[in-house]
Amino acid sequence: MGKEASGLGFWGTVFATVLAAGFLAVWSGVWGWAVGIAGRFWVHLGGTLLVPVWLLYVLGACALAIVVLAAAVAVAAVTTPQEPEWKSYTRDNFFGGEWRWRYDGNQISGLFARCPVCKTALVYREEGYAFLREEERIILSCERCRRDVVNERGRHVGLLGAVTRQIERNIDTAEWPGAKGEGEAKR
Repeated sequence: MGKEASGLGFWGTVFATVLAAGFLAVWSGVWGWAVGIAGRFWVHLGGTLLVPVWLLYVLGACALAIVVLAAAVAVAAVTTPQEPEWKSYTRDNFFGGEWRWRYDGNQISGLFARCPVCKTALVYREEGYAFLREEERIILSCERCRRDVVNERGRHVGLLGAVTRQIERNIDTAEWPGAKGEGEAKR
């Protein structure tokens, strides 16, 4: 009168039952085989050659782990992108001072000047006031040598901008100390 509760119909239910019975028959055979193999392997592990067999397996597993680790390191070394050559350019001389910096991503940061003689970080002072119609100057001095190293027109922020532009120009034209020349990868 009505369909089966499962919605498969009579022949669908028969087919599912036969399929389940076949799966259980195969599984019991596989299970028996797996238990037999495991038992024989356990007896094998208890045996000895010149050293216990289980020790050979432990040493083999360690050797395999070392080989896999070495392969992973080799693959990582090959696939890890190398830093562009220009990122090694982190110092140069501009306006009489020795300037150093680092890169955050592709941006120049941490820009500061050192004395070219004693390598001491330079301190700056600004002189002159635009509102008094005086020429504004930025002076970078070495406290150790007691001399002015950089004396340029403008303000400190302007000098930092000028040095940054010189660095960027040298990168773009591959004209920094140690550059391999024209045609190098640019930023």
